[in-house]
Amino acid sequence: AAPPATLPVTVQPPVTAQPSPPTAPKPKPVVVTPTAPAPAQPAAPPPSATDDVGLLNSAMEEVRAGRSAAALEQLEQHEKSFPDSALAQERDVLRIEALVKLGRREEATRRVDSFKKRWPTSTHVVRLEALLRQ
Repeated sequence: AAPPATLPVTVQPPVTAQPSPPTAPKPKPVVVTPTAPAPAQPAAPPPSATDDVGLLNSAMEEVRAGRSAAALEQLEQHEKSFPDSALAQERDVLRIEALVKLGRREEATRRVDSFKKRWPTSTHVVRLEALLRQ
């Protein structure tokens, strides 16, 4: 009988874990401090049509009560807040009436002339001319 065949066997040394390469230190987080100013307070809502009418009504009450100087202040505020108001003619009529009541006829006359140029067909012209005749 023939001897059993032998296979060559190579014995390898056991595999040992290699130490991992050293890791770089993690960078520290950068803290950014904002340099912008704090946000401003929210803007006030724009004036409404109700404010438009209300301010004119208040000015009209002041004129009727004999407080024409206070009415002029309100009409000035109205013009700033509502420069393109649909009630601009009414605002100007009230202003002219207040000026007449304060005895400021020259200014009232200039404003009537300006009014006629701006709104030549306005139904308010008759009333304005009557105010100047008072």
